[in-house]
Amino acid sequence: MGEGTAGRGLGWEASIPVRIRAVEEPGDQDFQRGINIRLLRVLTAPEDSASGDEADDRVRHRLEAKVDLLLVTMAQQAWSSVGRQEVVLSRDGIRVEIGESNARGEVRDIELWLAAEQPQPLYLRGLISGEPDAQGRDFLAFEGLSEEESELLERFLFQQHRRAVAAARRRQG
Repeated sequence: MGEGTAGRGLGWEASIPVRIRAVEEPGDQDFQRGINIRLLRVLTAPEDSASGDEADDRVRHRLEAKVDLLLVTMAQQAWSSVGRQEVVLSRDGIRVEIGESNARGEVRDIELWLAAEQPQPLYLRGLISGEPDAQGRDFLAFEGLSEEESELLERFLFQQHRRAVAAARRRQG
């Protein structure tokens, strides 16, 4: 995880399914914003702790595992035709290879699948700005994010950062 690599604040580097397209129609921004907020709330929800009853916890964990398997299967079907790309995501935008030259200043629709178990992508809009980085990735500055979407995205990025730090510590012993 890099910091400041795609915009201000934390940056999350990952290989995720992403689709970048020319803007087709404005669509219902409020409806899409609602979907994004619900998705980000699910992704940033705190993990439940044990209830204290061992039998209930085992049943709950088995049920959660089955639901997770179902969601992963649905997600894989949903984004099977979408290629994975190395991206750097920040609160302000995303650094991703768009494969177009001379597109600076143009707006693109962005679909991101942030978690393997989520069949619903995050729908964003980005303005292509700046020059490509050393890996050929362009920076798309997010446009039209509500304050709540921005805060939830930042919370998601912080959780990814904490997980990366914890994993690095475990590897170090």
